Amino acid sequence: MEQIHHLLLDSGFDKAMLYTADGAAELANGSLPELPAAINFGTGSAKGDFATLEKARPNGPKMCSEYWPAGSIIGAQSTSAPTARLKLQN
Repeated sequence: MEQIHHLLLDSGFDKAMLYTADGAAELANGSLPELPAAINFGTGSAKGDFATLEKARPNGPKMCSEYWPAGSIIGAQSTSAPTARLKLQN
């Protein structure tokens, strides 16, 4: 991941804010210390996941990079929007 970070910088992507994005449980292995870390989570886990982020990065920004509100309804499987609507209706 460090190599990708430096490849982006060396390629001219030095004006945009780069950050890592992982689930809160992966912060230790999925982030780089020199970049802000954002977290991904689903319904019901925001409070605990932001507490994990606060503990890991007390001085960093508190950002959610992906929020999955239907994760507990649809499950971990990939699905299409019509299928998701059908599952939500039932």
